[in-house]
Amino acid sequence: LISSISAASGSATRLTPTGAAQPPRSLTTGPSCAATTRPAAATTDPDGAALLGELDELRRALALLRPADREVIALLAAEELSTAEVAQVLGCTTATAATRVHRARRRLRAAYDQLDQGHRHDER
Repeated sequence: LISSISAASGSATRLTPTGAAQPPRSLTTGPSCAATTRPAAATTDPDGAALLGELDELRRALALLRPADREVIALLAAEELSTAEVAQVLGCTTATAATRVHRARRRLRAAYDQLDQGHRHDER
């Protein structure tokens, strides 16, 4: 579980089963994610290239979100926490966390759709 998280700095600490602190798997969701190393096979495979394109769009959509929404998405996706665990990390009730999860997902979907519509418009 994540023992502490700072919304201002975007940093978090994970506790291993033995209680040792370590950084989270990945909370990087901003524009800097686009500079990741891509396997050569994926760029020559049409399906792999399409997947990389979708991942790039997802990264751009995440970058459009407010930091609080990115935090919720990161806790759910990267840290694989349940809504109850997200509530514990955020220091709120499960109902409040569920509302934040719903709203963050809705905003991410809207940002992704906005980018996708812009991409389709650019292809014309």
